[in-house]
Amino acid sequence: MKNKLLKWLFRGYAKGLDEQASLKEEAFNATFDVKDLIRERLKGIRPNHPESGTILENHLKGLDSGERLVFLSKANEALKNETLQVVMKSIIIESEHKAMLEAGEMVSVNFNRATINGAMLIEEELEGLKSMYKEETKDKEKMTEEEKFNPL
Repeated sequence: MKNKLLKWLFRGYAKGLDEQASLKEEAFNATFDVKDLIRERLKGIRPNHPESGTILENHLKGLDSGERLVFLSKANEALKNETLQVVMKSIIIESEHKAMLEAGEMVSVNFNRATINGAMLIEEELEGLKSMYKEETKDKEKMTEEEKFNPL
C-alpha cells in the first residue's frame, strides 16, 4: 500500500522502483538459474563457485603449470568422450523416468532428483575445468612483443 501511494504521489519514485526491480532481475538472471537458486537455498554446492579450500581447488593450486594444463586437458577430453556422455544422459533420463512415472512416494522422487543433480554437478564441474583449460591455452598462445619481432 505504501509503495502504491508513493508511486501515485511521486512519479519519479515509481520510476526508480521500476528501474531497481529490473536491475535486480537482470542481476539475478545473469548469476543464477533455478538449479543454482535451489542449491543455494538447500545449502548445496554450486559448481564453478567454489568456496575456499575445496579438494578440487587445493589440488589445482598444488600442481605446477604443466601438470595443471594436463589435468585441465583431461577434463576437456572427458567432455568429448562419447561413453561418458551416453552414460550421463542415460542416468539423467532414467532417473527422470523413475521420478515421474514409477515413484510411489516423495522420498523416491527426491532421491531421483538428487541423482539427476549429482550427474549434472559432474557435468558442470567438467565444463568449468574445460573453460579454464581453454583460457589457459589461449594465454599460452599469445605472443609477447619480443616474440613478434624475433624473426626480423
